[in-house]
Amino acid sequence: MPEPKFVYFKGDYRSCDEARVSIRCKALNYGIGCFEGIRAYWNPRAGQVYIFRARDHYERLHNSCKIVRLPLPLTVEQLLAITAELLRRNGHREDVYIRPIVFSSSELLSPTLTSDGSEFAIYTLPLRDYLDPSKGVTACVSSWRRVAENMIPARAKPTGAYLNSALARDE
Repeated sequence: MPEPKFVYFKGDYRSCDEARVSIRCKALNYGIGCFEGIRAYWNPRAGQVYIFRARDHYERLHNSCKIVRLPLPLTVEQLLAITAELLRRNGHREDVYIRPIVFSSSELLSPTLTSDGSEFAIYTLPLRDYLDPSKGVTACVSSWRRVAENMIPARAKPTGAYLNSALARDE
């Protein structure tokens, strides 16, 4: 399966190679961003991809952005249209993972949540097996505890909070 050719970034569809952010941006330095992970499924009979609960995901993205004080000037309807067009341009004929992300593009040195610049982007990838079923699955109770609600809002999907998930998964 070839990798998708297009992403949506800085208000337009462009090649993935053109989507770059500064190493000084707050998203990288402080984890200030919000995202969704949306699945879409290929239906060979219909010859198209069906997005799973896209409206719900984009409403939650809007709510997460409000909590983290990141401007997201696009409506849910606009987000749905951008996503459908991106899927069309990438010509997926398989199950797909869709990653919309809103992040602080500000380069100011400070972990403040002032609205001094945000970006919205979406990329898509073929949805492969999350785990290799031929290797079996092991499980444990991780020593890493979920971040408390009064530390990072659990009802939002901020990018920085997922370090906790990465540590638990690695363990």
